[in-house]
Amino acid sequence: MELDEMKLAWQQVSQKLDVLQSGYTQLRLDMDKATAARPLRRTGGLIWYEAASNALMVVLLGIFVAQEHLARYVAPALILMVASIALFAMSMAQVRALLQVDLSDSVVVIQQKLERLYLLRLRTAKITVLLVCLLWVPLAIVLARVISGFDLYSFGSAWMVTNVALGIVAIPVLWTLARGLYGLENLAL
Repeated sequence: MELDEMKLAWQQVSQKLDVLQSGYTQLRLDMDKATAARPLRRTGGLIWYEAASNALMVVLLGIFVAQEHLARYVAPALILMVASIALFAMSMAQVRALLQVDLSDSVVVIQQKLERLYLLRLRTAKITVLLVCLLWVPLAIVLARVISGFDLYSFGSAWMVTNVALGIVAIPVLWTLARGLYGLENLAL
């Protein structure tokens, strides 16, 4: 075998090795993406559940408002409806971000899309905590009316003021707990 034949044989073996290496790299990347798809499906299911729950809340509050004739019950229901519509819109933004994640994209593009989705979910969680703390009194008023017909207004304004104040105090406490549990030290409220 002459030197030129050896060079040609070496180039052929080198090309075959490059093809095999490229195939192996692609296979490994596909396996990594398949592994990543499982938690993404779980997150997707949770996002769809949240969207459906918020849509159901809007519908149920709409039915309550249509059937209730006293303004003192309609007003808190309308406040809750506005909050539910906002949460539904945020859920749909998450659905849109989720649907944009394509596992056939490059890893960097997938990571960028997942980061956007993570930030949307984080923002939604922060707003939900705020809304829960601030709007639980109207929720209690509407739920008491729906479930038992009980009038929470009968406790007087001191009850409402106290509970709203407790809700406001709960915001920094819950935020501090969330930061500690989820490692969100660098995120501002």
